Amino acid sequence: TAVRQAGASAAVRRVAVAALGRVAAPGDEAAVAALIDALRDTEAEVQDEAFRALDAVAVGGAVEAEALARLAGDAAALPEARRRALHGLARSSPRGDLGALRCARAALESSDAGLRGEALSVVVRVAEPGDEAAKALVAASLADSDGEVRRRAMDACESIAEHGDGHMAEALVAHCVNGEFCLRQMALRTLQRISGRGDPATMCAIMPWLEHGFWPQRQAALEAVAALGARGDGDVVAAVLRHLSECDEICRQGACEALGHIAARGDETVISMLAKRLEDSNWLVRDAAGAALAQVVTQGARAYIEPLLEHFDEDVRRAAREVLGAVREEAAEGEEEAVDDPHTPEVHPQDMAHCRAEGRVTAPRHVGEVR
Repeated sequence: TAVRQAGASAAVRRVAVAALGRVAAPGDEAAVAALIDALRDTEAEVQDEAFRALDAVAVGGAVEAEALARLAGDAAALPEARRRALHGLARSSPRGDLGALRCARAALESSDAGLRGEALSVVVRVAEPGDEAAKALVAASLADSDGEVRRRAMDACESIAEHGDGHMAEALVAHCVNGEFCLRQMALRTLQRISGRGDPATMCAIMPWLEHGFWPQRQAALEAVAALGARGDGDVVAAVLRHLSECDEICRQGACEALGHIAARGDETVISMLAKRLEDSNWLVRDAAGAALAQVVTQGARAYIEPLLEHFDEDVRRAAREVLGAVREEAAEGEEEAVDDPHTPEVHPQDMAHCRAEGRVTAPRHVGEVR
């Protein structure tokens, strides 16, 4: 009664709300209804106390969800009260609650960014696995005008998207190539979490941007390929190789970086074309080509790099030396790993003597030397 008393001061209403949260039994429908009404209070302190009290008393259920949905959809209520109602709805609504989903859909059309963000939480909470309508709502929110809503939409994608979901991948890829830098990075990280490397749906969504986009889009698509492509994917590698001869140096740099991540080690076509980029007129492209070669060149492909040791340009000679040095270091590390391999069998003296007696060992060797 004190919670709903019209003439009570804000202090009395706040204390009454706090007391109700302490003394009411969990699931008490009358107490829950009174606390939801208190969310409409004009005083922020009373709202805060009512929200905390609901955490203690509410246990979910149809009555609670209906009351929260009414408040969330009440355009005359204060925006903060509606946001709190949506937050409570996300907490209490059961999976597949169509009423909560309708409420969230309406809130996503609001001009209040806070409402739209909370509505996404409701969508994630109540959507059934594979719910295409819910996924469409989340995908549309990726283009929201508010940065915080876009961030929450990215988080929602991770919760609601399924592996190999082409529609969601296409929506995220569009942000990888068209959005501002922070949004592109968020979209890439989300795709890495929900798709991983080499996901066919994701790569199919990236390829058109790589082939037909304007240069900033091609540059962003190359960055996406580097982050999401699988090493050794021949079709993707072939598409990226074509960008090594672009007129735009940033795209050439991006192509070099992508090949370092996706080309198979020892791929002679890739190595020969990257070696040519060591002579590029742009130092950023030369550096990117050198770094990529260090990741794909093997001992057997040194012949593509060694002629550059005699190049007239000192920068090219230095880049070739660095690549060959990286190859030697990797080879040396491989030999050390083989020596230190814990699975290397230990050769005992009596076994060695037996082998010599049978003529299988013709020269003395130290125990443990056999690899």
